[in-house]
Amino acid sequence: MDAIGTNVARIDAKAKATGEARFTVDIKLPGMLHAKFLRSPYAHARIVSVDTAEAEKLPGVAGIVTQFDLEGMTLHNDVLDDKVRFMGEAFVGVAAADEETAEEALDRIKVEYEELPELFSITEALKADGYKIWDGGNRCTWAGAQPADGSSSIEWEKGDVEKALKEADDTVSCEMEAHPQFHGCLEPHACTAHWDAGMEIMNMNISSQGIFDDQENIANALGLNIDQVRVISGFVGGGFGSKAHNTCKEYYMTALLSKKSGKAVRYIPTRGEEAITALRHAAKFRYEIGAKNDGTVTAIKMTAYRSGGAHTSLQMNFLLGSTEYVAPTYFRCDNVKFDGYSVYTTLPLCAAYRGFGYFESGMVFGQAVDMMAEKLNMDPLDFILKNVPVKGDPVSTDQGPTTTGGIKETLIACAEEIRWKEKWHRTGERTLADGRMHGIAAAHAMGRSTLPNFVTTGNATVQIKKDGSVRVFAGISDIGQGQATAVKQIAAEALGIDFEKVSVVWGDTVTPHTGDQVASSSTMMTGNAVKLAAEEARGKLIDIAARLMDADQADLEIKQGMILSTKDADKKISVAQAVQSPGVKIATGNGQWSITDKEASPRSVVVCIAEVAVDMETGKIEVLDMVQGTDCGKAISRSRVEGQLDAVLSGGLGYVLMEEPVFDLAEKGRLLNANWYDYKMPTSKDTADILSKDVIIEHFDDVGPFGARGMGEATLSACAPALVNAVYNATGIRFKSTPLTPDRVLNAIQCK
Repeated sequence: MDAIGTNVARIDAKAKATGEARFTVDIKLPGMLHAKFLRSPYAHARIVSVDTAEAEKLPGVAGIVTQFDLEGMTLHNDVLDDKVRFMGEAFVGVAAADEETAEEALDRIKVEYEELPELFSITEALKADGYKIWDGGNRCTWAGAQPADGSSSIEWEKGDVEKALKEADDTVSCEMEAHPQFHGCLEPHACTAHWDAGMEIMNMNISSQGIFDDQENIANALGLNIDQVRVISGFVGGGFGSKAHNTCKEYYMTALLSKKSGKAVRYIPTRGEEAITALRHAAKFRYEIGAKNDGTVTAIKMTAYRSGGAHTSLQMNFLLGSTEYVAPTYFRCDNVKFDGYSVYTTLPLCAAYRGFGYFESGMVFGQAVDMMAEKLNMDPLDFILKNVPVKGDPVSTDQGPTTTGGIKETLIACAEEIRWKEKWHRTGERTLADGRMHGIAAAHAMGRSTLPNFVTTGNATVQIKKDGSVRVFAGISDIGQGQATAVKQIAAEALGIDFEKVSVVWGDTVTPHTGDQVASSSTMMTGNAVKLAAEEARGKLIDIAARLMDADQADLEIKQGMILSTKDADKKISVAQAVQSPGVKIATGNGQWSITDKEASPRSVVVCIAEVAVDMETGKIEVLDMVQGTDCGKAISRSRVEGQLDAVLSGGLGYVLMEEPVFDLAEKGRLLNANWYDYKMPTSKDTADILSKDVIIEHFDDVGPFGARGMGEATLSACAPALVNAVYNATGIRFKSTPLTPDRVLNAIQCK
């Protein structure tokens, strides 16, 4: 191939390197106002009254809106009412000439609250006679809030799990709590709204992973047609899931303030405000595994409990990801069952974080796997290899055949890189020269690579211009992973036109509607749509050229911008000549692509093997070496795949070893470390030289464009079980909660 598989220059590289890239926080418009929001001092309260009279008198204040202006509107799948349901939830917005004036105006607003009961615990939320956060109840379901009557939010079974567990030669069970985590995006959830009264269009710049989701939600909130709202999100300073399906209430109010004042209004949250906008929520998991003496897994049973925060948002999606992405997918097994519970609490809403729940669920499953291997007296890598699915095996709840073929090969290649057979040992059997205990463990994860068609479809348009250049219109948001560059490569390859001749319009709702930038789905969904659109445009071009060249269409091919006859070397014209003569015939192609999970279920595969040293006197864990690997079908750009694998050094490693939001539940759920000084995240100084090797296996995927499939989301997920199990391999201690900070590790050592 000419464009696919080559490390081309990213189309955003120069703009970002020179500082010319304009992120949402960089947008400045003439006469722009600044928005600030009054936030709830309570975890749960009814807003009885809001008096803004004194604030409105302040010079420089151009507009004030309240939650009552949005009452009856849908926010995060819930209908707004007169309540706030977590500390810091916004309910009054002020637009003023500068931020200082807006802040002063907030101080002048008088509010009467009726404080309501708080609910922070999953256990308390599931009590049948407990207080209800929403009128329907505290249990989240696909149908909305339901009573906590003991029923699960979601369940699924194949085979007979209880029978299989009784008949198994050996069984193990594992319980663990997973803690919350901040996304830590460099750019917060910022937006700028500008109502164009003449064109009757609301123009919005939003730091977003889902511009079409934002467009529809804002249009509904303002009572506009969808096309009366234009959302642009060209450069995004990090998302990791926090900016998908997350049209914030502050966006609605900023748009209302712009329409009310007739001026552009900008909202940029502080770091403290950003911290309560969205986060990975706490969860509890229990796994039971049954197996034969030869290591064949015969039963998998899991129960998941998730805290979803104050709004529905994507609670059920996370619960589904926690269950169906793992239990019926990670291993081949004829008897699988899961029950999942998701509940409302008076905490900020949940958001995806490099995976819809399977990161934390897989961490617990990986421990159960390690426990079973130990009980069977097997090398854990051999146990995993024996049970992972192969191409064609049914996965997830739809039991569609996986198109992923290289799971075993990736495991073996990573093991060879880290010298597994040489380094692996029984628990607590190796002491390093400096007295620390050595540990090593392997794990794998399987995320999505596409979305079912009832969620979204991929759409794209390709135009071949009169000068032979190509314009691709794709509605994806490029959140830093280089997806717009991949779209350009796919179009160039499909058309037979030089990479440099292709340009892309992305992150703008003027493009064809496509899904949010989530679930590693864009490579397949948008990529296939672009390929189909390019092929349609190419077909029209070939039709024009065949008439000009007096040749059969079947004999023509396009290479490097030239249309050539395979039968007569003298017959050739440029793409530009074909478009221009006679007259300008711009060749346009449209592509739409989707697939159901029953047809095929492509999965992104990531393997992680981690080697650690544990200081038994201080509890400090040092990651000595780590190898990450993937089977990505076909690497559109190997350097971008490597960049995704390297991401494990931030959010993944940080989650297990140090990152932890702390909520003071005695003080109405106040967040105590809402800044990057108190909330510790790994930096380059913490992670230098840890990841010694990225392993990339390429087994052509039957579904993906040119055999490729997405893999970025899952790259954090295998490291969590690998690290937790490596610490066990060193110390013999199974931890029931995370993160594994030195104080917790030392306490466990002393209590052993």
